[in-house]
Amino acid sequence: MEKFKSVDACVEPVLSVSGAAEGEHAKHRGLIADVPGPDGNTIKHIACPLKFSGCSAEYRWAGGALGRDSRATIRGLGFSEQEIEAFLTEGVFVNHD
Repeated sequence: MEKFKSVDACVEPVLSVSGAAEGEHAKHRGLIADVPGPDGNTIKHIACPLKFSGCSAEYRWAGGALGRDSRATIRGLGFSEQEIEAFLTEGVFVNHD
């Protein structure tokens, strides 16, 4: 940024995801939200970038625990129970139904 200080150009640093999330712009705009996770702890999510004066976005739930619907999802793809059991044994996916 120092090299471009005297140049009339639109230049910004390339930030990592965590650097951008922790930056002043993200904080000022409220672009990171703490959302309740399946275990009761909060999880940081990208907040809705659209801001309205009359209402704010609600962040109620970050989603289910890892593997919560795995068996039903794999079954829905047409795999048999025998194939699903083999996948579980081989560690292809986790299941916490």
